[in-house]
Amino acid sequence: LNVEYNDMHSFHGGKTLTVNSDTLWAEYLLREGAGRRKVDSPPIILTSDQLRTLVSLLLEIEAWEQRVPNREPLRDESRAGLSIRLGTVESRIWEWYNDLSGNDRMVRVKQMLEAIVGPPPNG
Repeated sequence: LNVEYNDMHSFHGGKTLTVNSDTLWAEYLLREGAGRRKVDSPPIILTSDQLRTLVSLLLEIEAWEQRVPNREPLRDESRAGLSIRLGTVESRIWEWYNDLSGNDRMVRVKQMLEAIVGPPPNG
C-alpha cells in the first residue's frame, strides 16, 4: 500500500505526506521570507492499528473517486492531491487547496497523517 498526500506549491511551500507499506514520512517546503527551505521528517513505522485506521478512512471517503470537476484555477489557487497505489492499481484525486476543509475528504487523510508525524522538524 502506498498513499501520498501532496499540497506542495513552488511559491507558497507545503507538504508531502507519504505512506509506503508501513512507513510514514513527511517532506516540507517551508517559506521563509523570499526564500524556501526543504525539511524532511525522520521515517515513522506505523502500527497495525494506524494502518487499519488509514485504510478504513480511505474506504469511508471513497478516496479513489474524483468529485471536484476540472476547471481553470483562480488567481493564486492551487490543488492538493491524493494518490493511492495497491499493487498495480493506482488512483489519483485532487481538490482545490482552499476547499479542503469544506469538502471534508482529503483533509481528513492529511490531518490523520499529520497527527502521527507531528510538526515539521526545526519548523
